[in-house]
Amino acid sequence: YIPNSFLGNIMRSPLYDRALHLNYLSEAGPFTSVHEFHEWFTFLPRRLMPDPHSVPIEPFRHELFDDSSIKFTHGDLHRSNIILTPSKPYRLLAVVDWEQSGWLPEYWEARKAQYTAFHREEWSTKYLPMILDQYTSTADPWDWYISTMGC
Repeated sequence: YIPNSFLGNIMRSPLYDRALHLNYLSEAGPFTSVHEFHEWFTFLPRRLMPDPHSVPIEPFRHELFDDSSIKFTHGDLHRSNIILTPSKPYRLLAVVDWEQSGWLPEYWEARKAQYTAFHREEWSTKYLPMILDQYTSTADPWDWYISTMGC
């Protein structure tokens, strides 16, 4: 059982998530709140600046809500990590490759799954919305922070 005040990996140590810049993985938690995680995550793009604290907080920071629930996430819900039966009726056999799993804000799974898919492919447009809440209001902010870090 993980309380609602923990964000990190299953070993209660920093998150390993390839969407985060590799230089900062050792600092990726664990965190005691969504707010603490968001403050760390949204500060990452400014860290390479000469005076990062002089830069105002981006408007996107306020679109990542600190009252998000904490959920256990797979972290790499790509179709290559989902094993189905080979014939109809298709059934789920397993979800594999759990190395990026951990407790994160509830929107993280949807953002990561969309991040690994082409935006117009059927996996992205049809199937992911069937299996995950999309948390569409977090798409632009999450994409901005991830792309700003060069990930």
